[in-house]
Amino acid sequence: MAFVVVSRAPLDALVAYKRRMGWDFRWVSSYGSSFNYDFHATIDQAVARLNITSRTSCSSRQRTSPGATGRASSRYERVRAAGDDVFHTYSAYARGFDGLWAMWQWLDRTPLGRNEGDMSWFHRHDEYPATAGEPS
Repeated sequence: MAFVVVSRAPLDALVAYKRRMGWDFRWVSSYGSSFNYDFHATIDQAVARLNITSRTSCSSRQRTSPGATGRASSRYERVRAAGDDVFHTYSAYARGFDGLWAMWQWLDRTPLGRNEGDMSWFHRHDEYPATAGEPS
C-alpha cells in the first residue's frame, strides 16, 4: 500500500512547503496536467463536469468559485504479464474523509466547532508569535 498526496501547485512550491512544515509523506504535483479534471477533483464547470458527490458536498464558497475540492480515493493495481489493470475502488469528497484528520473530530465537539467562517485562529507551527521567556 502507498500513500500519496496530489496538489495542483508547481512541484517546487510543494517541496518548499513540505520542508517548511517538516512533513515526510510523498507529495506530487498535478500542475500543468489534466489529472484534477480527469478524476473530478475540480469545481470549475467550464473545464470539466463535476460529479454529483463533489457538487453537493463542497461549501457554498467553493461552489461559486473555481478551484479544487478535497478528495480521498483508492485504487487497486493488478500487474499481469498481458498488461496492468488499475481499478478505482473508492472516493470521498470534502467532509467524507474527515476521519483521516483526527483534529477535526475534536474541533467538531467544541463550542465554536471548526469556526470555519473566521479562520484567524489557524496558524502553522512556525506562525505563532513568540512569547516572553521563550527563545525566538
